[in-house]
Formats: sequence, C-alpha cells, structure tokens
Amino acid sequence: MDKEKHSVNTTFLVVHYSKLHQPNGHRTNFSRSEINSENVETDTESDCTRTHLDVKNTNSTVSGVPRLYNLTRCFPPFHGRYDNTAQVAEMIAASVVLGVDHFVFYVESVGPSLKQMLEMLKKDETAEVHPWNLHLDSTSVHYFAQYSSIQDCLYRHLHTSRYLLFGDPDELFVPRSHDQLLPLLDEQFTKRPECGAFLFRNTFFNLNFPTKVPPTTNVSEAFIRQYQLPALLHPVRSKTILDPGVRSKPAVAPRKISVLGVHIVEIARKGFRSCTLDPGDGLLHHYRRAGNAGEEDRVEDPYLWRYTDAIVKETQRILNRTI
Repeated sequence: MDKEKHSVNTTFLVVHYSKLHQPNGHRTNFSRSEINSENVETDTESDCTRTHLDVKNTNSTVSGVPRLYNLTRCFPPFHGRYDNTAQVAEMIAASVVLGVDHFVFYVESVGPSLKQMLEMLKKDETAEVHPWNLHLDSTSVHYFAQYSSIQDCLYRHLHTSRYLLFGDPDELFVPRSHDQLLPLLDEQFTKRPECGAFLFRNTFFNLNFPTKVPPTTNVSEAFIRQYQLPALLHPVRSKTILDPGVRSKPAVAPRKISVLGVHIVEIARKGFRSCTLDPGDGLLHHYRRAGNAGEEDRVEDPYLWRYTDAIVKETQRILNRTI
C-alpha cells in the first residue's frame, strides 16, 4: 500500500509483531503457551483503550511482556546506495544524547561506508537493520514503500517500546521545554491521556544559510568542519514553523495508534486521537536545502549547541568504529 491508500491486490506485506526477547544474554524465547497465557496482554480493542502503563526503565514489563526500550526511532528505507555516513552518525548521536535508546533501519540499498556503520550498530544491539525490497517498481508504490515500512515499525514495537519516533535522517526531534525527550513525552501523554500521538511541527534549518561553529574547543571545531555535521554547523532556521500535517512527524504511544501516515496519524485506536506538540515544548529540526530565504525569514536558534560536547563525543565514537 502507499500513502494515497491504494493497494496492489496480489502483493501482501507480512506484519511483524513485537518480538518477545531481551538483549545482552537475557531470555530470548518464549513458548507458545506462555505467549497465549493470561500473563501476556492481547491486542483487543478494550485492552488498547487502557491508560498507557508507566514504564520506568528498559527492564520493566507490561503484564509479563518485556518492555525493552523507552524511545525507538524508526527511519524510512535507505535507497539509491545512500552513503552519507557522517550525517546519519550525527543524527544518531544527537538522538542518543536526547534520550533515544533504539533505532530501526530499513535498507533497499546503501553505500559501503553506511553499510559498515549499520552493521556495527546492529552488532552493538543499538539498532535493527531490516532488508527492504517489496519488488515493486516506483510507479506501483510511493517512495520505496515508506508508508508500509512505517506500519512495519509500528507493529514490530507495539509491545517492546514505550514511545516510537518516525523521521528521516535529516530530521531531529528536539525537546525544548525539557533536557530530554522521555520526560517531555511522559509529561505530555500524562497531561493529555486522550492523545495517542504528538506531532512535532517542522522548521527548516536551511543548509543554504551560512554555517557557524559552536563556541567550543578547537578540536571539536575541526571535527565538526571536517565531517560537515549539519545539526551543529547550522544554528540558523526559518522563522516559519509549519502547520501540523505539513512535514510534521509523530511521536507515538504505539498501543494507542492503528495506522500512521508519513506526516500524520491516519487511524487512532478507540478512545484516542492525534495531538500537536506546542513548539515551545518540542520541534522537529529539519536540516536540508530549502531555497534561498532572505534575511527577513531567518532567526538564530542555536538551541542544540547546549549539547555540543556530548553530540561530538558520540559522533566520534560511531565514526571511529566505522571509518
């Protein structure tokens, strides 16, 4: 299926539901009788309308089902032998610093450097890397079946992640009223229990704008410039914050949502709805070339610079193990 809700009748996508396992040597298999027992929550309508249970750490469980992650970030399929390793490393690093603890990648094709990095992240159990080729041409399905990969990630982590974030490698979910994403999302979902997802509104950090370097050490400056790290080199954004549904991306409590679009929630489960995050609480930073906006549409926004040292350190760690 694609974002226009068309489907190809003779082609089906297997839905991969949450895996019941724990990393780092914990138990990795459950018997069918255990999975069907009363200790494991089923995905019935009444069950899905319950208040989202509070999970304080990655070893917590919901009715016997291991909850492995607090924040999982899902990416659309890489294609065209994409190989911008530095950009992906910085986005992973910044996401980790902001509280993301798991990543899910879909790969139609990547270049050799990015392939090596993804394999390293997979080996570390920081990421899942899934081959992604539905064997349909581009006229049959939108953008390498991005819409389908979104549903796949939603259902893979229906029970194993507290929240899911869906965004591109040039986008970053940034909390603005909190230092990290988890307390922000916990607060928002607690204050507004009817919300199954919060849309982060998009603002462009235009790569056509002049670059600036964070006020940090010469070593960090050299590293940032060497790898042209977009999130740290571009602290100037458009004054415009786009409306919900226009390039916005969702943060989801997965058991409250049935179907996601690329920029919106299409179907929430009974009793829930899609909500929008106030820009003062969180923004979607989008690092791409977006025309040549004049000075009147630019605003200094070096908010991310407060995390410079941590982002540089984590980016170096990832790249040093890749290059």
